[in-house]
Amino acid sequence: MENEVPRLPVAGAGPSSIIVPPGVPLLDCTVHGTPVQQGSKTRMRWSVIDDNAERLTPWRTEVTETALREKILPTPWDGPVGMTVTYWFVRPRSHYRTGRFADQLKPTAPKYHARFPDLDKLLRATMDALTNARVWVDDNRVSVTFPVKRWAAPNDPPGADITVWGIEE
Repeated sequence: MENEVPRLPVAGAGPSSIIVPPGVPLLDCTVHGTPVQQGSKTRMRWSVIDDNAERLTPWRTEVTETALREKILPTPWDGPVGMTVTYWFVRPRSHYRTGRFADQLKPTAPKYHARFPDLDKLLRATMDALTNARVWVDDNRVSVTFPVKRWAAPNDPPGADITVWGIEE
């Protein structure tokens, strides 16, 4: 299938001696909302803030809350993990035809989302939110990533599909 991403084996035991059966992800969820990148930070006299904090904070909160509801372990995973993330964005009107064919894509409409925001910065925001949700001990545990940016289907909302699995050592 076109959207299939190869899966690695799931590790057998978590940090709290809970057994995770092979093939069962530590987290498998869909986050609703427009994905926001975590860009540069500005150093203030007494703090450091994200340049786009007013848009980033609600997105990271949504990712964190969704992960807290959907994760299978009560304690953070303390081993190597892999993750797939597919970010879905709403297509601009310029991708569609006009008039009575306004619901059809133009033949030149791109299949992949190859524009702003940057994929690595989207991933940074998502991984920090998953750290806040205690899915893993720290995002330095992520050894394998399969991030993708795609256009959502015409009536589908923007968001992200996230799957995290432990890697067998």
